[in-house]
Amino acid sequence: MEKCRVIISTVRKCYNLLEFVQAIAEDHSIKSGLIIDMKIRWNSSYKMLTRLALYQHVLEKLYDQIDHVPSITNQQRKKLIDSKLDGNDWHLIHVLRRVLERFEEATKILSGQSYPTLSLCYAIVTSLSYYLKNRSDDTIENDIKNLLIIYFDKHMVRTGKQFDFIRVSALFDPLVHDLLTDEDKRAAEMFIIKEVNNKYFH
Repeated sequence: MEKCRVIISTVRKCYNLLEFVQAIAEDHSIKSGLIIDMKIRWNSSYKMLTRLALYQHVLEKLYDQIDHVPSITNQQRKKLIDSKLDGNDWHLIHVLRRVLERFEEATKILSGQSYPTLSLCYAIVTSLSYYLKNRSDDTIENDIKNLLIIYFDKHMVRTGKQFDFIRVSALFDPLVHDLLTDEDKRAAEMFIIKEVNNKYFH
């Protein structure tokens, strides 16, 4: 990630370098520019990696011609050379982008404003949990998933009143109902009974 940030920031801060890269990008019919992420916003990192993956062949051509780029300093050239991405780096970028894409899709679905989203939380959490625990043929992808599942299980707490409401909402949503485990169905039904008793019989 640090290599990516150095390459992007170096290109963006040098007008001649940026112009050189954009000219190569246009030859590849790429109209969008490189973007830098915010370290505390994972979705911005996903967008940065997605855009960088689009520029893979562009950057490879840049490095092939780096000694002929006009008006860049030795320091800028050294930064780029020291941060050059090799085959393993590019593979990691593509895998990480692919994994983060699932979270980007989940965020978009749960950010919808024209449809109810509470019941969808159950489907999204279930889907992401299954995806992270499902093994791939790619060992690097599995390593990334193993790291993510630790934080996912830590923050996606399946206890408390908030999750009770999510389960109940899923119970009454025909689109999500069948995804509920028998245990979660019983928990949702018991929560409804408990809430009714508390409201009308106490």
